[in-house]
Amino acid sequence: MNHSLRFTRNDDYSQKLVDVKDIPRYRDEGYRVIDFHLHTTASYDVLPSSVVQPKNLYKEMMSKGWDFVTFTDHDTLDAFDMIDEASPNLIPGVEIKIKPLKIGNYVDAHTLHINVYCLDKQQFNELEELAQKRDFYGFKAYLDESDLPYQLNHPTWTEIDDTPDWRYLPDIVREFEVIEVINHKRPQRHNLIALKHLAGAFNKGITAGSDSHIGEPEMATLCRGANFREIWENIKAGDSLVVRQADIPPINKGDILSRVEQIRELIVDSGSPVEFPNRLGDAPDKWVKLLLEMLNSSPLVVKRLHCAFLRGLAHVAGDMIIRKVYLNRQDQYANTIESELSRNSSLEPAFLMGSSAEVSVQ
Repeated sequence: MNHSLRFTRNDDYSQKLVDVKDIPRYRDEGYRVIDFHLHTTASYDVLPSSVVQPKNLYKEMMSKGWDFVTFTDHDTLDAFDMIDEASPNLIPGVEIKIKPLKIGNYVDAHTLHINVYCLDKQQFNELEELAQKRDFYGFKAYLDESDLPYQLNHPTWTEIDDTPDWRYLPDIVREFEVIEVINHKRPQRHNLIALKHLAGAFNKGITAGSDSHIGEPEMATLCRGANFREIWENIKAGDSLVVRQADIPPINKGDILSRVEQIRELIVDSGSPVEFPNRLGDAPDKWVKLLLEMLNSSPLVVKRLHCAFLRGLAHVAGDMIIRKVYLNRQDQYANTIESELSRNSSLEPAFLMGSSAEVSVQ
């Protein structure tokens, strides 16, 4: 049976969702597996745990069946300097932040995260310079002229200090051939908006990624192709599949437990002070930084007691805490975005009918 799919504007993009259990069947038919969005210790908001070291993560992924590996750290290519071996399966990548002065009719736009692949250090530096100038169209022209693959990440995400005007979300999406529609750290409702109301409405190529900061990649995107460039062209042509999220909250007590274990490894086992140089943006990262600052100066017995207490707290109340500090706010954002999209006359009515329950991304 041939599962290759080509979609037109009126097709239901929910048909591009596949289950994890079906990955072996698709691979038998020639599909390749890649996680298009993955962070390592090169990112400012990742703890320097051994499991997230680029070299270790690369070897782990290659041994467990990923066909291609790319790291997309925040505004840096440093991860690729930490890997000794060169490989056609290792794809240079980066997640670049840009806050456009103008994009479409959207003036002083909110911050976008754009993944760029197959670039070298000179290209990265020149793109960073354009991003710092907030020159979106210069940035995009450079990507196109250099023939660099790129995608819009998590289109309904925003920096914590941004004030997005979601009326202009279609203006943003129109500028990209490929968007990330399943981000395994975003709420399912937001991924549904990206898949159905944005990619579906504008007939975009789609990818999925784990966006993991704790060394837990996903077999997220399936696409045919002999090499990365061929895969990317097929994605743009509409021939990719994306893997459903697990039926659990995207950020849950398991994430807290993973962070606690990494803190134990770094502070208790090594006995050395650890820095976590994030920008104090999202609440979970702010909490981790403050905790590390406190534990760095504590006696070993106190460090052990704190880690044991945190493990217990995560087991008992981790999901409730995450619901309160993160997921409830994301639900409010989703309500606003859906309301604004429903008023946008440029979208196909078929993609805006019905409730978000019509298509499950679970």
